[in-house]
Amino acid sequence: MGLFQVTIAVGNTNGGDMHEVDVTVDTGSLHSVLPAAFLGQLSIAPITTRFVRFGDEGIASWPLGEARIAHAGEEWTCPVYFSPGDARLLGATTLEIFNLVVDPVNMVLVPAPPAKA
Repeated sequence: MGLFQVTIAVGNTNGGDMHEVDVTVDTGSLHSVLPAAFLGQLSIAPITTRFVRFGDEGIASWPLGEARIAHAGEEWTCPVYFSPGDARLLGATTLEIFNLVVDPVNMVLVPAPPAKA
């Protein structure tokens, strides 16, 4: 599956302004990833740290917190990793929270089909 970008808005869970950012949709990333500096500007603080595994099998410990994320008229609180660099990824957990899946042919996000009960 190829990579593509979408625009989301991010804000503090306590309210305040939302700030738009372009992110790469990455279904291989468990949680979304945003630069720690960007999250700090929004007064979003880490809650804990978790180990993350990279594509090259490297492992690091990164802070993890929660942010308000808005996309396509919906807004939810989602877990987000604090990247020490400039990584901007929309991960699988955020896609599930928004009930979205990737249309691999058209490279867009679409509503997930109804789940079986």
